[in-house]
Amino acid sequence: MEEKAILDIRDLHVWFRVYEGVSRVLDGVSLYVRGGEHVGLVGETGCGKTVAMKT
Repeated sequence: MEEKAILDIRDLHVWFRVYEGVSRVLDGVSLYVRGGEHVGLVGETGCGKTVAMKT
């Protein structure tokens, strides 16, 4: 039996207003996690990992 989604993010876009205009932090992020799966979100400093999880 297939586990149902415990997290389903589709086409997430996040922008912040900055002095120079707009900073595009996340652009079209999608993520689907089923129960029982282990997921790691990795990337360079400042790439949007924390923003993705707090949004």
